[in-house]
Amino acid sequence: MSERLLRAVDALSSGRPIVLGGQESILVAAAQLASPAWIAHVVRHTSGILRFAADAALLDRLELADGLGVDAATRAGSGVSATDRAWTLRVLADRASRPSDLVRPGHVFPVRATAATGVRLTRLAGLRPAAAVAELLDDDGAPAGTVEACRFADRHDLEFLTADDLRGAVLRLADARLPTRHGDFRAAAFATPEHPDRHQLALVHGDPAAAVEPLVRVHAACPAGERFGSLVCDCAVRLGEAMREIAAARAGVLVYLRGAEDELVTGLDRCARREPDESLAAAILDALGVGRTVRSGP
Repeated sequence: MSERLLRAVDALSSGRPIVLGGQESILVAAAQLASPAWIAHVVRHTSGILRFAADAALLDRLELADGLGVDAATRAGSGVSATDRAWTLRVLADRASRPSDLVRPGHVFPVRATAATGVRLTRLAGLRPAAAVAELLDDDGAPAGTVEACRFADRHDLEFLTADDLRGAVLRLADARLPTRHGDFRAAAFATPEHPDRHQLALVHGDPAAAVEPLVRVHAACPAGERFGSLVCDCAVRLGEAMREIAAARAGVLVYLRGAEDELVTGLDRCARREPDESLAAAILDALGVGRTVRSGP
């Protein structure tokens, strides 16, 4: 996993902004943690236009239209100050907010499509899927490119990310001891910037990073067979066999990969078996310090 990604997620969860570099680089912060100090920083170093990027469901619930600015109804002043705009962002990101808590027009501009990466990063940080976003400008007032954005991040001690840091990256979210009927494991949960809510799992036995040839299995989740005991497939049997094999070995890892159908629980009348995502499995194994992949089952 990119150390840059880990530091950026930590920064967002602490209320600090980060820089996303690209052809049009942006400053991003978690909307629910927006502070007047950061808003003032935005006004000084960007176009001054502050956007609120969020999931469509959140925007629809608050009856927000793309590009139509809003202010918090309970703001202290006209809505343009750093304090007022920070408060507006917090109101927008609050689960309890209602459309009547906002007035239109205003000085924070909701958007659906722009800065989707920023929204995904707030999810990875364990926050509301809502980001405060502003376009970064160079000294001539033109959109800042990657090089200028990187220099800006260095000057202001901000974390800097590009698309390369996100591509193929996984973030380790949590660890727990997991005793099972097959043996004892350590469970490690992972997520990716592309699917921050789709948590993947690695069951670790022994110390596979130190082992010469750890036993590694990769298993694609099947809700029909594993959760409900469906007889249309043998996925639950294969999963149990893989866990027993690893528990009996000196060291090993079971990488358990979930897909979109695992959340939807669709197609219960047929086997949901699919080819595991080998690149995702490899990224998880790399994060665990293990480099050898052996698929479980046919």
